[in-house]
Amino acid sequence: MVLAPIEPVAPTTTTVADAASIPISSAPRKRLRTPAAIVSELPVVTGIGANTVLDERDSRMQMFAGFLQQIESAQSGASDRVSEVNLADAHDLRATMTGFESDDAGPAPTRADIPVLVHFGDSDFAGKYQTLVDEFAQWHAKAGRIESVDLRFSREAVVNQDTTAVAQQRPPKQGAAHASKQAR
Repeated sequence: MVLAPIEPVAPTTTTVADAASIPISSAPRKRLRTPAAIVSELPVVTGIGANTVLDERDSRMQMFAGFLQQIESAQSGASDRVSEVNLADAHDLRATMTGFESDDAGPAPTRADIPVLVHFGDSDFAGKYQTLVDEFAQWHAKAGRIESVDLRFSREAVVNQDTTAVAQQRPPKQGAAHASKQAR
């Protein structure tokens, strides 16, 4: 993935004139032609609104660009695992990622496609991503399906089990327990 440098733009109302061109400022009206393939490869960025101060938006987008560059340097293709990045907290970049769990259950939706929320903090994205890749299988073996991982703390990861997966496990059928009692 090729990342272009991010340059601040004065806040304006952005409208889409057609599918291939996007106005980037109100005066002078210039259009940036972007190949559709590049746009579809970028994750959705949330957490920055029109009321966010321009300097803060710039700072958070720089953090986002640095995040993508660093995880790509840790593992080629890593940015393809990122579906969404939330920049609401300037000190905690949160990325929704897929592709960490293997499918042990068969043809049902693969666990690799199940999203995991990862708290990266605001620095050392490459090191934290490498920890995630290196340790995920071990965490999964201990905790089962994982909902989120918090990597903001030095040499510590907080792994949160997916509680919806646990709640969906069904207790043994009453009929089977009743039949085994009758057989005795």
